Amino acid sequence: NAFKLGLGFTSGGNTQLDNYFTSSSAAGLAIQDANIAGLGLSTSSSNRWSIFTNTSNELVFNRWGGASWPATPWLKLGSTGMLTGTDATFSGLSGSGTRMVVANASGVLSTQTIPSAGVSSVTGTGNIIASPTTGAVSISDAQAAAGMLWNPGVQTFTINSTSPTAVDFTNSSANSPMSANAVTNAITVPTTGKYEVSYSATVRSDLVTGTASPSNSFGIHINGTLSSNGTLSESQSPSGSYVTISKTVILNLTAGDVLTLSHYSLAGPTYNTQILYAHMSAQRVW
Repeated sequence: NAFKLGLGFTSGGNTQLDNYFTSSSAAGLAIQDANIAGLGLSTSSSNRWSIFTNTSNELVFNRWGGASWPATPWLKLGSTGMLTGTDATFSGLSGSGTRMVVANASGVLSTQTIPSAGVSSVTGTGNIIASPTTGAVSISDAQAAAGMLWNPGVQTFTINSTSPTAVDFTNSSANSPMSANAVTNAITVPTTGKYEVSYSATVRSDLVTGTASPSNSFGIHINGTLSSNGTLSESQSPSGSYVTISKTVILNLTAGDVLTLSHYSLAGPTYNTQILYAHMSAQRVW
């Protein structure tokens, strides 16, 4: 199976390489040196390869398709070193099974086993909450986390000092993972962030002893301590008058913080007090 050798240039007419590229030439070797520089190799009219440079300054490797040369070459090496091809096999990356190809800091390619283990944990960032972080994880928008407590009935008590009285709630509603509990009268925040906290209450105080007018106030407690971020709101009114007190604030809260609402009297006399309606809500805003 000796090869035939032919050498020619296109400037003189139809040459070996012209025949090789355009006709059914037999076995041989052809070298082109004109508009396109290239090399043709064949062992038969059906087994032909061409190696040449194209007008895009790419080194092209192509194989005869049986009836014509494929429009998309088998392999191209670009002027910037980029290698592209329709199919490629790298024997140095061979092995057992399907693996992934990785490159080190020097650009050397190698293979690694494709990780098969599941996700071990998930954490949220920004407004995204992942709860719990392992197992069956629920992904939600933190801004949808909201909770509310309310009491449409009457809470009656007697006050004779400036000590706070916890507001009792009978109803609760919350979007997971926020927690609102009418038994503990508390809203628990699920994640650290900024929350819009609102409350409103209609209250009446009747003087029992003394002469001072009632000074009804409400304040938000965080983990049992009155918030210092201006959550105390007060209203003075004559004894026996109904007054509605409300406030909305933005609070920086930490995951697990517990919010409660308390009534204060800022005067010293004794009052019989009724809270006719009260509600408190919290929603993360960012």
